[in-house]
Amino acid sequence: MEINNRGFSVGGVNFSTKDRIDYLGTVRGRIGYAFDDLLVYGTGGFAYAGRSQSTSVFGPFDGAFSENKDKFDTGYTVGGGIEYLIDPHVSLGLEYPYTDLGKSDWSATGRNAAGIVDFNAKTNDRTDFSTLWATISYRFD
Repeated sequence: MEINNRGFSVGGVNFSTKDRIDYLGTVRGRIGYAFDDLLVYGTGGFAYAGRSQSTSVFGPFDGAFSENKDKFDTGYTVGGGIEYLIDPHVSLGLEYPYTDLGKSDWSATGRNAAGIVDFNAKTNDRTDFSTLWATISYRFD
């Protein structure tokens, strides 16, 4: 899932960044209350993700700066849901989790041939998102 893809220019220096989530997982608990065949619950726990980030910088300095890195981020997830039992073995549900993986920072410095700094760049992005899951569950006896 690509979460950030942007480019911009400042003072003749061109920047482009890409940030994507390669995998995402959660370890959660849930607690709720059942009204006959309807379960209403809250959920929360630990979230983790493997990410790929790439940054390219081109400008009036000698050459270009490019960096690719893989990261492992952790955070939390909270949400709630409903589940309805349509048969003794089958239930349908909807779940809304909000996930926050924290900050994702990078910085770059470009120097010209004389070793003088042409630019300093830094980002301070937060990775958080909401999802909506539709579920079908089957229970074996």
